[in-house]
Parts: sequence; C-alpha cells; structure tokens
Amino acid sequence: MDLILNFTHTYSQDWINANKELKLIDCSNIEGTDMYCTAEAEELLFKKLSQYPLDGIHFIDSGNYHYITEIFTKRINEPYNLVFFDNHTDMQTTMIPDILSCGSWAKQVIENDSNLQKIIMIGPEENAIKKINIPNPDRLVCISVDELCAQKELLQNMLCGKFADTDMSLPLYVSVDKDIMSREYARTNWDQGIISLEMLKNMLEYIYGVLHACGGRAIAVDICGELPLKETSVMEAVEAERINRRTNQDLYEFLKALALTN
Repeated sequence: MDLILNFTHTYSQDWINANKELKLIDCSNIEGTDMYCTAEAEELLFKKLSQYPLDGIHFIDSGNYHYITEIFTKRINEPYNLVFFDNHTDMQTTMIPDILSCGSWAKQVIENDSNLQKIIMIGPEENAIKKINIPNPDRLVCISVDELCAQKELLQNMLCGKFADTDMSLPLYVSVDKDIMSREYARTNWDQGIISLEMLKNMLEYIYGVLHACGGRAIAVDICGELPLKETSVMEAVEAERINRRTNQDLYEFLKALALTN
C-alpha cells in the first residue's frame, strides 16, 4: 500500500488529492518524533504503521524522520538487503544510548537486525564514509558521491562491481533521501549533494533490473527529504513545495512503472 506519513504538514493537499492511491497517515500528534524518536513514540509508530501492508511506496516527510526506515524494516521476517540513497551516512553514534534517530538509524539496523544481509549505501562523501565505525563492516557496501561523479559515464559498470558480492535474489528494501540531489531537484532542511534526478533514476532502474534478473523482489520503497514549513519563509516554502512536488511525482510514477516492468 502506498502511504504518506504526515509529521509536519509539508505535503500539499492538492498533491495528496491528485494521487488517490496514496493513503494519508497522520503522525503529527505523536510526541517525541522530531529527529530523535523516543521509545514511546517508536512503539506508537510501529503499531500505527503495522495496520498497513509493508509493500508499496511510502513518503515519510523530512529527513528528520528517516529513522522510519528502521521501523518499517523491523517488520521484515526473512533475509533481505537494504539500499539507501543519502547525502549522509546516518551511522552516527547517538549521545543517548539506544535511542533511535535520523542520524543513527542505519547503524542500528546494520548492528541489530539479524535478517539484514547487506546495506548498500549510496551518496555520502568519501570522508564521511571513512568515519563509519561498526563491528560488522562486511555487511556494508559504500558508494560515495566521489565515485558516482568520477564514474558517471560508466555508472552501470561501477554499480555492477559494487553489487557483485550481494545476493540480489534476496528481497530488497529501498530508501531514498532526496538530500542526495542538488537544489535544482529537491529542497530539504539538510545540506545536500549534487546528484541529478536523472542519475538517481538511472541507478534505481539498474538496481531493479538486477533484482528482476536474479529473481528477487522489491519489498518497499520509502522517500524522505521534504522541507518542513516551520523551518522556512513563505516564499521559500512555495518554491520548495513546487520543486519537491515535481520530484515526488516524477519518482512516484517512475517507481510504480519499475515495479510493473520488473
């Protein structure tokens, strides 16, 4: 089922109305969710989201709520891989032990989820990747923005090499933070990368193609990277909504078509 998680009212009602297949889930009244997710909030979110099928395309608000990926993947009861696109590693060590956050969720998944086989991380800078400290680095494949730019003309060859040791016959969960893209394609509340929407789509198309060829399936896709209205001026909000709406619609239609053809 395709979902919109509403934490900050950033998605316009016009866009929601234009996409009847998207089910709006109101999360705005749950306390303790912004950037850091308390144990109480995590339990409430897990219960609320568990009412809906896991499969589909899920829009999950701003990058402050990227930890929702961890809550979704907790419901996967079989070996799987995770691909996530992000300008950040999201593998920080939190100051508050064991608390879920937008900056640490990927570290918690790779360290604690026994069903996870590999994370393929795409988009952070090489220097940020070098700072990752996890006890099981064999479960992590990294593709830096530096590599993406250097191998732009040979993108599929580079991806083929990076995915060579990943069992793509396993189910795959995909997560996209739009902050991997430049401001031409997304307006977020975090520092952004330089990837174009077309390059992101090319990578997604390659991944879905390999998955299909290997007999695997995509479990679900989530997309974050909106700009919360409270963090910007009215003029900036109008421009951000226009750009993010265009990219969200493009990605939504593209991913739906990929799911049908692969």
